[in-house]
Amino acid sequence: MDCTLETLSPVLRRIEAVFSASEVDAALREQGAEHQKSGCRKGHPSAVLPKTHLNDLTAARVAGSLADQAAAWAVSGGKIVPVGRFAFYGGMPCAGKPFHFTLTVEVLPELVLPEDLSSLKAEWPEQDRDENALADFVERVRRHHAILEEQPDRPCGKGDTVFIDVRGSEGKNVPGMEAENFPLELSEPEEGIMALVWGLRAGEEREGEIACPPEYPDPALRGSNVRLRIRVRKICRRILPEIDESFAVKNGFSSLNALKQFMFEKAMEERLVSLRAQMKRKLLDALLDGMEFPVPEILIRRSMRGRRQEADRFLREGGLSEEERKAALARMEQECRRQAEQEARAAALLLALARRERLSVPEAELNRRVRAMAGETGRNPQKLREILEQTGAIRELEENILVDEAWELLFRCAEKKHRGMSHERA
Repeated sequence: MDCTLETLSPVLRRIEAVFSASEVDAALREQGAEHQKSGCRKGHPSAVLPKTHLNDLTAARVAGSLADQAAAWAVSGGKIVPVGRFAFYGGMPCAGKPFHFTLTVEVLPELVLPEDLSSLKAEWPEQDRDENALADFVERVRRHHAILEEQPDRPCGKGDTVFIDVRGSEGKNVPGMEAENFPLELSEPEEGIMALVWGLRAGEEREGEIACPPEYPDPALRGSNVRLRIRVRKICRRILPEIDESFAVKNGFSSLNALKQFMFEKAMEERLVSLRAQMKRKLLDALLDGMEFPVPEILIRRSMRGRRQEADRFLREGGLSEEERKAALARMEQECRRQAEQEARAAALLLALARRERLSVPEAELNRRVRAMAGETGRNPQKLREILEQTGAIRELEENILVDEAWELLFRCAEKKHRGMSHERA
């Protein structure tokens, strides 16, 4: 094997590989022997394949095997740190002839990372007091167990929960702002949907204009007015239960004190998770601030793929036609790209950190992620794992895990500070 490595850009490498005729012949013989061995088994597909197809299949597998050897050469000794899969350019190997092909792969950029992660500082965000966090959690429990009591023959107002249908006026769809039997809790007759609903009775309708919110997915509609028609289906009053001994026993607790202890622990757990997430994000943003580096396009495409899927689902649920959906997606493309680039920068930095710190992917975590993916799609976990490995998609999953591992390491090592006081590293 004769291989050379060429730098095409700071994040792109090309491997030129040449295998001699003797190396190709040895690989073809080895693969042919494997085919014969497997073909002897009763019912094995290769036992009934035409010889020409069998030869093509053998050549393709040999090409893949030789490409794997060239890729392993490029990765060995830290020559490159690939991101994603290698792209193969070349034909098929033939007996008695040398085999030449090219591989390209994106790589991590050269980054200057802090030598001592404990030198990083992370400030705790402003936070509610324990009693406020607990009060919010208790209120959510009460609301979850509340009874909705219908209020017929009166206009809706403050404190009511109304169930409404929302449609675009004159048959014009407004994705994300339309709904059927949507529960809306009225607080004050502010602008927007609440102002349109206020004072209506069950069965009544009203039409009016409201402004699209600043976070609306389609940038062309943000801040502009859209005309909607609102119809009230029913008006209800939310009756909240008292948190007492009876409520505790009814929900499986031995006593009111046991329920209170459970709610306190859950409230503090939620609060800690939220604070950690905010700190981790701020810590990473601070690290990225001022750093300029090229980002592998594969990382941007991965993020773009997820954002396009979310946007398309949002628009489909809004009932847009194929033509309208394509036009909306085109308007959203530039912003999706900008957000994807930010996510890709963070991923590149964390992958570089994972490499420097020699982090590895725990097999248990990889299996857990595969099982989760299988559960979402209704597939067999073992078969899904095989598909991911055959297609090379397992690499993306491993890199996602490494990103999470590096992010957690970064947070764990940084010094936590709040209002000028240090906290021990968690």
